[in-house]
Amino acid sequence: MEKRRTLKNWIIATRPWALPASVMPILIMWAYLYCQSHGGGEDTTPINWLNALLCLPLLSIVHSGGNMVSDYFDFTWGVDTKACSNGVTWIHDGTFRPKEILRYGLVLVALAVPIGVFLLYNSSWSGWWIGLAGVLLALVYPWMKSHHLGDINILVSFALLPALGTFFVAVGAYDPQSLLMILPIGLLTVSILHANNTRDVKTDLQAGLGTITTSVSLMNAKAIYTFEIFAPYALALLYVVLLGQPWTLLAVVLTLPLALRNVRTMIQAEDDLPYRGIQRLDQTTAQLQMIFGLLYALGFFLGSWLGV
Repeated sequence: MEKRRTLKNWIIATRPWALPASVMPILIMWAYLYCQSHGGGEDTTPINWLNALLCLPLLSIVHSGGNMVSDYFDFTWGVDTKACSNGVTWIHDGTFRPKEILRYGLVLVALAVPIGVFLLYNSSWSGWWIGLAGVLLALVYPWMKSHHLGDINILVSFALLPALGTFFVAVGAYDPQSLLMILPIGLLTVSILHANNTRDVKTDLQAGLGTITTSVSLMNAKAIYTFEIFAPYALALLYVVLLGQPWTLLAVVLTLPLALRNVRTMIQAEDDLPYRGIQRLDQTTAQLQMIFGLLYALGFFLGSWLGV
């Protein structure tokens, strides 16, 4: 007998707790655009703020839809079982049938299309490839994740494309520097996936998935995570020193205690399967990503207000 679904069930199925991964890059680009538009002088960049604001629901809807498509394949491929700490419980407990989750995800992705069309109409049709790439990356993520390409997918989907696309629809031009500015939060977002994959390496191996962590030793997995956590701080410093970005970006150092705690947790993981001690590392990494992102965005805003 099918369970009665509530609005809460439909919301939870989209995994709303994962949305900071898509919210942070847009928030940072808003802050970066604000800096660009308040630089002073006659060459100050005019911003279409309606277009910039619409990028947030666009990316969030695609993100939620992509999550559900991924959940469907993780379930059908045997990646997420009842024993998994992050298993697709709303399928396992019968709340939703697998095909319902797949259709739900595809409908959400489709709902993003009108927003994307409006943004192109209100800026330039030449940016069509950005939207198409975003939708395709959301749909092919399960395949890419199982072929050692999940980290690249996440970096492009939740950092590089949002930065390029938001700037393009807001200004009508591409800004290569925006790709640099978004890279710190992109690396932290990838580190969430890396922590998740490191924890789930046993079930991924059993399912025959080829993630990066199934192909490297635990020592190398720890090194990759450490790099992804600390590189964003080095990049923020380089942007201030070499690119003349506001020194207020260095507010992100306030998150270093959380970063150190997470790295310590990863380093202390025991060398057997499943790796113990990191069951919640993806969650605490997501917390770091969100707080770092908020402070990073605030750094751009404050730099513009203070004229630094």
